[in-house]
Parts: sequence; structure tokens; C-alpha cells
Amino acid sequence: MKSKFFFTLFISMNLSAQDLNEKKILAEEASFQITNSITTHYSQTLHNIFKYGYLLSDSSKEALKQKGFIFNKKLTSSSRPQNLDQYTDDGFFRFHYTLQGSDAVSPIDSNQNQIPDYVDLIMKTFKSIGNEYFDKLGYPRPPSDHYYTRLDNGGSDHYDIYIFNLESGYYGYVQAENYANAESLFDKGDNEFSLNIKESRGMTTFMALRNNYKDFSGNEKNIIEVTSAHEFFHAIQYGYDGWEAGWLLESTAVFMEEFLYDSINDCYQFLKTFLEKPQLSIHHDTDRGYGSYIYFSYLDEHYVDDDFVKKVFINSVKYDSYDQDYSLRNLKEVVISNGLSFEKTMHDFFIANGVIDTSAALKQYRYEEAASFPVKSPTYKNIFNDLIDSSYYFNDQQLESGSSLYYTVNTEDSSFVNLDIEILSENTNNTTYRLTTIFKDSLMNYNIRTQNIQKINVQNTKKVDFLISAFSIENKNVSFNFKISKNSSSALDSTRLAINTNNNPIAFKLYKNYPNPFNPYTTLRFDIPERTNATITIYNTIGQKVKSFYMPGISSGNHSIQWDATNQYGASVGAGIYFYQLNTKNFTKTSKMTLLK
Repeated sequence: MKSKFFFTLFISMNLSAQDLNEKKILAEEASFQITNSITTHYSQTLHNIFKYGYLLSDSSKEALKQKGFIFNKKLTSSSRPQNLDQYTDDGFFRFHYTLQGSDAVSPIDSNQNQIPDYVDLIMKTFKSIGNEYFDKLGYPRPPSDHYYTRLDNGGSDHYDIYIFNLESGYYGYVQAENYANAESLFDKGDNEFSLNIKESRGMTTFMALRNNYKDFSGNEKNIIEVTSAHEFFHAIQYGYDGWEAGWLLESTAVFMEEFLYDSINDCYQFLKTFLEKPQLSIHHDTDRGYGSYIYFSYLDEHYVDDDFVKKVFINSVKYDSYDQDYSLRNLKEVVISNGLSFEKTMHDFFIANGVIDTSAALKQYRYEEAASFPVKSPTYKNIFNDLIDSSYYFNDQQLESGSSLYYTVNTEDSSFVNLDIEILSENTNNTTYRLTTIFKDSLMNYNIRTQNIQKINVQNTKKVDFLISAFSIENKNVSFNFKISKNSSSALDSTRLAINTNNNPIAFKLYKNYPNPFNPYTTLRFDIPERTNATITIYNTIGQKVKSFYMPGISSGNHSIQWDATNQYGASVGAGIYFYQLNTKNFTKTSKMTLLK
């Protein structure tokens, strides 16, 4: 019997009429794509039908039944292939195939081991993938379907992979079927192969691959490798939480295929669309999620260990993701738990996307593979050419929180002496703006500056790129105003410059929590000007310690933690006034907050 930490979580079906309607729309769109064979991301389309198929109209259900979907339980899944009459086992994988009819694989068996070469290739691929995911990275196996069914050669401890003639254009997919341990009163949704975690939304799955990839461009072996790595990671993800947000499922699956098969670079196909719309957040929607893999690649290259993605999915277990999308909150928590500032590392990521260069001198702003990227810059919001000596004001520049806009100024004109750039929108407790300029000097060395008021001597530059990012804890959509000036004679205001410096705070500071009053979550923001040990402690009105967050060796920067109105034992606390205190070796500050129930 494995040891577990127990999280008490229940899936709430008390959704509002608006929530139900939104989920019904997702299901109807997915149904239309499936029945008309127009979906490009089959696994995610199946995911939406799996979750919300019960909300479909009778006509949509009937159309999907003709495609083999099953509606006899709360969760909707497609049936497994019925006509694959052979299988072979390798480790805990079971590979189903046939040598007859339209689903047949090539019968060529060069080594005469009674297994077709094509199946041998897939088996070899999964042996390598299993070694990476389980032995090296320590992921748990996906939940077993042994309890669930003995139809279609399922119902064993093996993970089932079906090789057959998929519809045109589909590389492969993973289909969730039911809760892990669905027949258990106490362990429903729990992946029996994970350690120290009590999941409540783990799902059993099976996987489908094509019986050949002859109609696809590229090397067949490479296609099988990246498709298998991507799709099987979905099976691992579903073992943690079958309701997780689509963007997080796809971004991390693309990242893992690149992590395992770094030289294939099939993931590059998603970079262009990602960088074309930099004003959208990484979690904008599932389609953007494919390109958002680059954020996880960036973190892995510069800031985190190889187990970072695993930590994200372990942390996701504590959130009830059926009713609400907690994916970004989950991600922020794991970034912070690594001693990092989410906003700072995200802005560094935006800078790297504005540079796209391999130079080692760029340090955290470089990409090792930048030279082979199919796109060399993000889309610019504005390109400024032929400016005259004047100031230009730009208002209501709109973007999503946690994204950036890019601009470039042509400075080749010999009359261009200096360029001033200033963000006119003020930082608040709710919203933070960051301005970074990127340009090369006469020796072609990069200059990268992050501060919200800048004066740049441009006599030895050909252009100045700049980006402005925005982070808000209140709104998804934000806006800002800024000004650029050519050959301004005004001097910089050193006081305002200090206030607007964003790379390193100049002093310790504890901000008012937001929201306040709150129920049950609130964010506590604070600035650290130097690496130190820090503690946030929460007290009740009679001075008793409720909970503390110890952060050893926290780096300089803008930081935040979220409090979920629980004490140090994980139990919810009552409504009332609470105090939170930031304490370091050289600084102590206390502030007050109100919890409503």
C-alpha cells in the first residue's frame, strides 16, 4: 500500500447557467469538428467532448454515436478499435495492430521476429520514451484500466496503444475514458502508480497511432517519435488531472516532445503563430498553448531544473479544475516555489523573444537554438520611420495581462541624436508595467535596459527595439500609454527614474494585499532589493500565528505569494481581521487584511 498525502477535494457540479452554456458551446464546437473531420488538434477536441459531452444536443450526440462515441456514462469517450486481431507486449505497453484490411500495418519483418518492422519501430520508440519519462524524470505511470473493462483487449495493467488507419491528417491521439479506480468508493480518481499524492481527478486513457505516415511530410521515424512523446505525455497528464486546462496540456506536451527529441524540432511550426500575436498571454486559449511551449523551454534553459513541469502537475492536484481554470495560478506558485519572481522571469522571456539570438553574452536573454528558429522577431505593434524632432503620444495600447507589445524605431538618420521613451501609465498595487529597450552599439554589442523612463544616445545605432509588458492581478485585459521623443532637450528626472526602475527594487516594501476584503484567496506582494532569507507570517487579532511562508535565499525582485485562508495544517480559518508581516534580517513591516465568509 503506497503512502500518500491526502488532499480533500470534490468535483462540484454546481455550475452557473453561464458556465454551463460556455461548456456546451465548447462541446458543440468539438462535436462539429469531429463529425466533419476538420479538427487539427484531435486530442484536445476529444478532451472537450470527454468533459462536456453530456451537455450536447440529441442531434450532436447521435452524430457522434455514428463515429463510435459512447454516452452511457457521465464522461463521454470514443470506443476502442474492434478489429485489431493481434497484439504484442513490451514492458507495461501493449501494442494492438492487424495485418488485414484497411487498418493493416506493413507485414515486412526484416529480422523475422514475428513482429512487423513498423510495430517494432513503435515499440522501440516507446521503450525510449518510457526510460525518459519514468526512469530519468520520475513521472508515475498512467492509471491502469484493469478494473474498467475487458473489452477490446483492454482491462489489464498494460497501457494500450492502438495502431490503425486514422482519418486523414491525424497524427495520433489520446482518449480519456473514465476516472482512475472508478469503481472504488474511496480511491476514485486516484492514480495508483503515483507516490505521496492523492489525486481525485486522475483519468484512464488509451492511445491511437497511424498504421503508416506515408502521406505526411518528413521522416516517418521522426514523426513517430515526436507524436508518441507528445501524445503519451497527455496520458501522464491525465493521471494527475483529467480536467486540466487545454493550453497547459498542450504547451507542456509540445515541450516534452522537444525535450526528448531535441534535434527533430517539429515544435518550430508553432513558433510563428505564437510570436505573431505577442499581445496574447501564454494561456490565452488551447491553440496558443501549442506555441506557449517556448515559455517552458525558456525556463528550462535558464531558470529551472528538468523536474519543473512535473512539479506543475503535482501542484495542480490540489485545485478543483472542473469548475474553474486554476492553471495560471498553479504555474505562478511553482515558479515562486523555485525562488523566482513570476513577473520578472516572464518579462525576461519577453526580452529573449525580442532578441532571438544565440550569443552567450546575452545570458538569460538568449536561446541556444535561436539560429534555427523559423521566425527572427515578434510582430511589431508599430515601426517608426522618419521621425521629426518632436514628442509622440500613444494611448490605450491594449494587451492581455502577462504579455507584451513590441515596437521599433529607425535611428539611421544622421540627425537622430537621442531617443526618449517613457511609460505614462503609473504602476499600482494591481498592475505593473515594464519597459525594455534593445539596441546594438557601434561594436555590435547588445544593450538591454529595463526602466520605465529612458534617454538613449542613438548616434551609433541603426534602430532601437523596445517592448512594454503589463501584469495585472485584477484584469485579464489591460492598457497603457507611452511617449517617445526624438532629440528632446529635457534631462531625465532622476527621482521618477528611481521609482520606475523594475529590474531591482531599491528598498524593501510590503504592499497592501489584493483583493481586500477577500474570500478565500488574496495576494501578498513585496519587494526584495537583495538576496536574503525572508518570511511572511500571518497572525490573528490576538497575536497567534496562523501560517508562515519561509523563503530562504529569495532573490532580489518583485515577489508575491497567495494565501488561501487556511492555517498551517491546511484547515480553513474563520472570517475576520488578520495581520501579515514581512520579516527579513534588516526589515520588518506589518499590514492588515479582512477575510469575508
